[in-house]
Amino acid sequence: MATEEASTLDAELLSLAKECRVPQEYHEIFQGFDVPLFGCLVSEASQLDTALAQLLENSEEPDSAAGKLRLLSSLRLLFESCKKQSLASPTNKRSDSSEEAHSSTVGWTEQFPPKLSGEKVISLQKSFHSRYPGEVLDPENFPSSRLLAYAAKVVQKGELKWVPWKIRMCQSQQDSLAMRRPTKTPKLEDLLYDEVPQREIPSGQVGANYLSGIMGLLSTSLAMLNGAHLSVLRKFERKFIRLATQKMESGLRNPSGEELMMADRQLWSQISDLVNLHNWSLDDALTEFTEVRGDMASLLQPRMAPPRRPDFPAPHLRTGRGGKGKHKGDGKGKHASGGQGNHSSTGGAKWVTKFEDKGKTRLLCRDFSSQKGCSFPDCKFEHLCPVPRPDGRQDSVTLGGEDAAEQFDWETCLRVLQQHCPLAAPLIRSHVPDSGRSQASYFNAGARAGSQSGICNFTFQHELLVKYVNLFLRTFFADATWTSFCISHNEFAHLHSDFNFPGSLNYTCSLGPFEKGRLWVQLPAECLPHLERVPPPDSTADTSLRGVLVSTRRSGFSFDGRIPHCSEPWSGDRWVITAYTSATWQSLSGVDFQRLTDLHFPMPGKEDSPPPLALDPAPSLPSPPEILDLQQVQGNLFVELFSGSSRPLSAAFLQSGISVMSLDILRSTTHDLTKDSVFELLLRLAFSGAISLLHASPPGRDYSRCKLRKGPGPKPLRTPAHMSGVPGLSSEEKARLDLSSQLMSRAVELAHATFKAGGHYTLENPANSMIWDEPAVRLLLQKSSADVIIVSACAYGWDIYKRWAFASTFRDMQQLAADCRHPDGSHAQVAGILDPSGGFVSQQTSEFPEPLAAKFVSSALPLFRRSENPVDVALDQLLQLLPTKGQFDPPFAHQDGAGIFSVPDWSFPPSGAVDRLGQVRQALMSKLFAMKAPLRLREHVASKAEHSLFSDKEISEFRAVFQEFLEASSGQKVDWSVKPHQPYALQALRLLSEVLEDPDASLFPTLLEGVPSGYFQDIPPSRVFIPLGSESAHPTEQLVVHNSNWKGARDNPEALESLIQEELANNYIEEVSLEEARRRWEHVAVGKLNVVIVPEKNPRLTVDETISGVNPSCSIPERYNLPGIYQAFRTSRLSGFLVRTWHSLLWLSHFLSMYVDDLILAMQTGALDISACLILAFAAVFGVRLSWPKLQLGSSVVWIGWQLNYRSGTVQVTATKKEKLASVLRPLLGEGRVELRDLQKALGLLQWLTQLHVELRPWLSVLYDDATRPPATSYSVDPAYWSQLHACLSDALVFITVPPGTAIPLGSKLISARHVEISCKADLRKVPLTSKRVWLRIADPLARFRRLSKLSRKLLSFWYDWSQSYHFHECLHLPPRRLDCVMAADAFASGEELGIGGFVEFPGSPPMWFSERYSLSDFKYLDLPLHHDAQRDISCWETLAQVGLMLLYAQLCPGGRMRLILPSFSDNTGAEAVCAKLLTTKSPLCFFAQLVAMVSTRLGIRLDVQHISGERNEDADLLSRWDEQAPLGERWDLDMRYRFSVQDFFDQRHDVRLFPSDAHILWKLPR
Repeated sequence: MATEEASTLDAELLSLAKECRVPQEYHEIFQGFDVPLFGCLVSEASQLDTALAQLLENSEEPDSAAGKLRLLSSLRLLFESCKKQSLASPTNKRSDSSEEAHSSTVGWTEQFPPKLSGEKVISLQKSFHSRYPGEVLDPENFPSSRLLAYAAKVVQKGELKWVPWKIRMCQSQQDSLAMRRPTKTPKLEDLLYDEVPQREIPSGQVGANYLSGIMGLLSTSLAMLNGAHLSVLRKFERKFIRLATQKMESGLRNPSGEELMMADRQLWSQISDLVNLHNWSLDDALTEFTEVRGDMASLLQPRMAPPRRPDFPAPHLRTGRGGKGKHKGDGKGKHASGGQGNHSSTGGAKWVTKFEDKGKTRLLCRDFSSQKGCSFPDCKFEHLCPVPRPDGRQDSVTLGGEDAAEQFDWETCLRVLQQHCPLAAPLIRSHVPDSGRSQASYFNAGARAGSQSGICNFTFQHELLVKYVNLFLRTFFADATWTSFCISHNEFAHLHSDFNFPGSLNYTCSLGPFEKGRLWVQLPAECLPHLERVPPPDSTADTSLRGVLVSTRRSGFSFDGRIPHCSEPWSGDRWVITAYTSATWQSLSGVDFQRLTDLHFPMPGKEDSPPPLALDPAPSLPSPPEILDLQQVQGNLFVELFSGSSRPLSAAFLQSGISVMSLDILRSTTHDLTKDSVFELLLRLAFSGAISLLHASPPGRDYSRCKLRKGPGPKPLRTPAHMSGVPGLSSEEKARLDLSSQLMSRAVELAHATFKAGGHYTLENPANSMIWDEPAVRLLLQKSSADVIIVSACAYGWDIYKRWAFASTFRDMQQLAADCRHPDGSHAQVAGILDPSGGFVSQQTSEFPEPLAAKFVSSALPLFRRSENPVDVALDQLLQLLPTKGQFDPPFAHQDGAGIFSVPDWSFPPSGAVDRLGQVRQALMSKLFAMKAPLRLREHVASKAEHSLFSDKEISEFRAVFQEFLEASSGQKVDWSVKPHQPYALQALRLLSEVLEDPDASLFPTLLEGVPSGYFQDIPPSRVFIPLGSESAHPTEQLVVHNSNWKGARDNPEALESLIQEELANNYIEEVSLEEARRRWEHVAVGKLNVVIVPEKNPRLTVDETISGVNPSCSIPERYNLPGIYQAFRTSRLSGFLVRTWHSLLWLSHFLSMYVDDLILAMQTGALDISACLILAFAAVFGVRLSWPKLQLGSSVVWIGWQLNYRSGTVQVTATKKEKLASVLRPLLGEGRVELRDLQKALGLLQWLTQLHVELRPWLSVLYDDATRPPATSYSVDPAYWSQLHACLSDALVFITVPPGTAIPLGSKLISARHVEISCKADLRKVPLTSKRVWLRIADPLARFRRLSKLSRKLLSFWYDWSQSYHFHECLHLPPRRLDCVMAADAFASGEELGIGGFVEFPGSPPMWFSERYSLSDFKYLDLPLHHDAQRDISCWETLAQVGLMLLYAQLCPGGRMRLILPSFSDNTGAEAVCAKLLTTKSPLCFFAQLVAMVSTRLGIRLDVQHISGERNEDADLLSRWDEQAPLGERWDLDMRYRFSVQDFFDQRHDVRLFPSDAHILWKLPR
């Protein structure tokens, strides 16, 4: 039998199986196979085990494990042997070659895998952004197409291997190398073979930036292909860079570039073995070498440094201009020509005419090596030695070697730059090279430019290169001085002016094979007259400018860098070196000055520089925080304040798979909540919605009631009657009291912010701590309807008498409740007991027992989604959790006070904007920095000085800058005169407006003629504000002359006189008599003056122009975007022009807005000071008056009554505004009538406040109702004239004429007559007439007094208490979370019956729904003014249905709360408007608006109601009309129905409850 089976097997395969030691009893599995066929058993090695298992499926396996392994090993060996033989066969060779030929037509040749398709790359990029939303991919860090394709191959199973450094290039580097290839005639080999771009690997030392580019590109590639997690790759990358660039002691050096590459290759070889052979994941393998093994540290250990060679010879000992042999020219002046060396050929050696360098073919100049030398100064060929070196390389140079020290000619310098300059660096001067990218081939060395002092990082990363460049430049500019230089490689410099030291020059030259590429400089006509004057070759520059083009290729040129200059476009490979003197070099420390001197910078005069000091070791910089895996943290974060050193709660959450952030001063000194920088960032995090649960345990030491006991012990700092501190405290005790209060209030603020953003909080302290009596804590509990949960230590394993109180908004925390039920004295006392060391035993029980921590975590788990890799977030990683607003992400700012063509958000300049003020900006900044204006501004603001920041001399210098710009741009002489009675230089502003082509062309011509009042409809339109129609023209009223002033002016005559004299002294007003005024003007009106006195502010003079009839009679053709009323022309149009101009003057990313005359500017801190100085300089030049004491600078400012904090993203009402509210409300809180004027002032202030507290706006309707309901007054009419009364009334019962014999005011309304209610004119017939006079009840809308209802008085009392209470920080913009769902609601009403219904439906899930039927009697207990016919209140029921949607969605949320915006549909316009504005005066709809506000605030849900036609709202209509009897259809599952009673809707009061309810506490719950 065996013989017959053997005869059917392939003999060659059987022989090979015996050689591979395959057991004979398994030979039968080879039936039907031959050697080639078995060699093709699988296409990939990773599939072999599966195939072998299928072959052995019907065979008996060996008994022992060793037998199984030997069997599998022999089969694998057989497969490999067959595969090798099949590949070596002629047939397979031909097929392989054909496959290669085929692949060459669609991809690359040699070892490169085929390119990834464009769709694949885009898919990888989208997937990368979804996994790592904080990572930004741009051309500077996006892997090149070759690197991405190579990485796609190596991440395949079993294919992992080291990726060569030479192909690790970003997309911009690959494109740049492709563009640098010299243009040449195509050859056949160029068409057949793809020239592979490769980066140069430096042989010497490399810096962290170079390694970061090499390693970071691979990390990004592997993360994009999901080969490993980006955070794991970054850890490996950072450790490699840290070990490779660590600071060395004398005699040691870091590994060179080639040694680093070999170390990286060896590490990845070992990692590949773990992944390919041992089936490790790449994440685990990288972590093994990052955290466990020491191979990386061993491979990157320091090396022995060679003996240091002496520095290069001093430049003053050299003669000539460098080069080989004799030199020509002395190198001085503005046109030092390039020198050529006299080279002799090397006899007997073979010359080459071209060579390969970095994948490019370079052609050599033959004349260069001849005796006569090359005679072309712009030679396009390489000037290199034609004799190749023994190693085949073409004449390279090593910095620090003899060849570099001896060669300072153009060719050597070019080779040095090509070999030792990095490919790119972070782009700082984005206005010089093309912006819109993070890196460029633009490098600065030496002293920093701009407002910052110090030394550029590039200087120390490339010390030898810096030394060489300085020595090279000094051979051409021997007598020059500079502190810095820049190297530009193929970077186009746009038109700009340098901010250099006054009186210094730029020294520049260029080299490399390129055409054109000259330097354009705006020199006057008398300079270089032999050169043609041409416009700048920059497409973005002003073409009216004229200058000259100077060739700097292989020649030097010096010029004033503050003169505008730019590059000329070129073709080829262009290097430019420019030396300059930094404007801030004098602020260099002695150490930095000596460092630059040692690097051969020819520093300016030593008499102005600090003396050299000893070189101290540079301090080590802190390592950057690790990159978070945001998918594990976002929406899954537990934050614990005052966690303790062992943090039992956080540890328990981590073990349960929840990411945590634990903060306590005992864990790190950086966790100091008393520091504003820490607290404000945490507040921003809490308001961002990133925290699911926040727990705070503020220190209770100074809140303990134990201190209230009589006897020995620490003195109490506060008592329940003196929460702000007991009398007689020392300064030290007062500091302790303030510290405890601050920590408490900041913990409460963070809990409130978390709750407002949709999260939950728990606040813990001892059960009877006085912290529960703090107003801030009680307000927090009341606003959030928190549960107070009492927990005893004995219930969780501690036999001591200790009780905690947890205030929580998450209802599941009620499970923790466990009060002690044991008799008194059952447990050991810890309060007031001292331990042997003298400390209190209670301090040792401050942290929770482990069972309590475990119970706490299990109760809170519904708020989180567990993760396999939870993150322990550090404080320095907090910024990664904050959301970043994109350019096109809402909200959008539309109004800046400058009209419809201007926006306040200049994160990016508007489309089509032209930088016309660029030269002015550069010149002003130069002067401002020179006079240290930013530092002076800080001091000026801190001192609240009332005088100007600038002197008259400095203002003259600023004016000269604008004058030069305006005259050059317009060709007109600038008139700086100031007309009487106003401060502005109107003629100069008019010229500036014309030069800038401002859209408001009629503004300044009109101002120059005289400010029109609008009384004669003489205000020309601005074309920048919203136009009004002709029907909006105001009727002309009679002008009135008043002889008295308002009460504020009458009560303060001295202040009034002083303010008037100040106006006269400033020539703002003119004093004339009434008779003279009437002679000079046809129309005269006199208003009333008032003096406004605000605490801590100077008195202010105002004029009431409304009461004189002027304002109502003025016609303004446009509507101003922000409140301005009559001042829309005088103030708003002028301020609009200023805002538009200042946008252009700043140009940097900023936010600028003007609210009438209050300006606010927000931008990055580093640029804020100088930008503010630019605006102030502009204002000083053109006469824009400023209120200097009101000037503010910082992250927190007061603007139009709001305290804005940009660091925390919060806003608060200022104390001044709260005091003003209280003073306005006091007259309204008494009994009896109130003045209408006082009520209107209160309404205006409350409307302003409810911008921040929108949820309180619906209650204003009762105040509006009282304000519009004047009290009735009795008037009598003679019965003889009763018949004429009908004609005196309008259909609305308003008197349009005065009845005969009465003084009834026009416009008043008839209420009743002889106790008969009059609702229409027909009711006049019901009034019984007698011979007596008929008494009427009349309501006059112009009446001085009003009567307030009980609801209004209750509301005003609430607001007065609010003005006296604690106020939380409020968020400027809470996170707008929206859901992808369909929601709709509807209502029906008929007679006394009504119904509501609605549903919420998510994609792929059945709808959740509600349907309820009510009668009007169900709402009777609410005492609402409902109609007897429910249909008349249909808008109320539609609004109630929308509230039902919020309650329905709350059933899905953990804890019944989430901060989000629900998109909903309604077919009722009234309900839609109420949900959007939350304000209506219509009754009873106003009460349902209050219901919307209450439910929205409690649940954190806001409705975004959109209109839908009734015909399309069929589903919601069906649910609202369902009678619970008719069939609904399969879509409406009864298990998904939720029920709501009337009480569920309207019982929304604050409800703070105690658990267990019978627990005993010494303080009262807030109500």
